[in-house]
Amino acid sequence: MKIFFRFEVEGQTNVPKTGPVILASNHLSFLDSPLLIVAEKRTINFIGKDSYFRTDNWKHKFVNWLFRALHVFPVNREGGPAAGAAIDQAIQVLKQGKVFGIYPEGTRSPTGVLYRGHTGLARISLATGAPIVPVAMQGTPDAMPYTGGFHLKKIAAKFGKPIYMSEYSNRSDLHLAREITDRVMLELQKLSGQVYDSTTYGSVIRKALGKG
Repeated sequence: MKIFFRFEVEGQTNVPKTGPVILASNHLSFLDSPLLIVAEKRTINFIGKDSYFRTDNWKHKFVNWLFRALHVFPVNREGGPAAGAAIDQAIQVLKQGKVFGIYPEGTRSPTGVLYRGHTGLARISLATGAPIVPVAMQGTPDAMPYTGGFHLKKIAAKFGKPIYMSEYSNRSDLHLAREITDRVMLELQKLSGQVYDSTTYGSVIRKALGKG
């Protein structure tokens, strides 16, 4: 990363050295997950869409092996019970005192805009008490664009200050998960410098652009 992409890390000491923690990142490129793994010394566990775990040809078998080696576990992203199962898996990871990485937008941004976050992030944090550390990736869409391919561009990862659920210990209202999620997204916007669309989900834009 340092040789080819002049990779820089800022604020990594904001990540607690022990205990459960959630790393919440913006998502601009397929390169984001490997970058986050390199940036953080502790092992990070992720969820990934189940289509990445196919084994019907050599390419899919390789991607399957790679994702499992990177501590990614598959989930169905169609919502409903599947979404609940993903949250349950994340909670189990955190209850073991591990690090969980998540992209609150739920998908890679097809336009470079930071889109509305899903509240699963906050619900996982509230259920486990794990602090949330916002992490902003910069330059990854230039180094590995949405359309694929590599370019030797400078990239960086910026870790923000942790958000502790103890701040909300006297709250239990229905709007709390949304409030926490929006706070995380605002921190990501500050760290990344992206334009922030707080009203639209990235998946909606992807479908509108014909990108699934």
